[in-house]
Amino acid sequence: MKRLLAISLLLLASCATEEAYRAEVASWLGKPETALVSAWGAPDLVYDTESGQRVLTYKSRMQFTTTTAPYVGVTDHGGVVYAPGSPILRDLQCTTNFTIDGGVVVDWSFRGNDCRI
Repeated sequence: MKRLLAISLLLLASCATEEAYRAEVASWLGKPETALVSAWGAPDLVYDTESGQRVLTYKSRMQFTTTTAPYVGVTDHGGVVYAPGSPILRDLQCTTNFTIDGGVVVDWSFRGNDCRI
């Protein structure tokens, strides 16, 4: 069951794109902070800058373990060689920042290996 879940997550991730995420984040430029928080929920971090702007930070992180495919081969003498798959830890992260000025989104940025929709 865990293997099926991991495979499903990887397939879904392969359909998602960073370009679509970039377009989604960029669509918030000029929109009210209240609308952003209504849609995205409470931010993980809020930082008020010295210039009076506010930065809302949203973080996502998912870790799971998958395995490489097992190896099965045949020797020159007809014997079978089997090696089980090796575990691989996957660490998917995305940090998205929205800069607010006067109650309106004026800038955004994101970084990570899982900024996709």
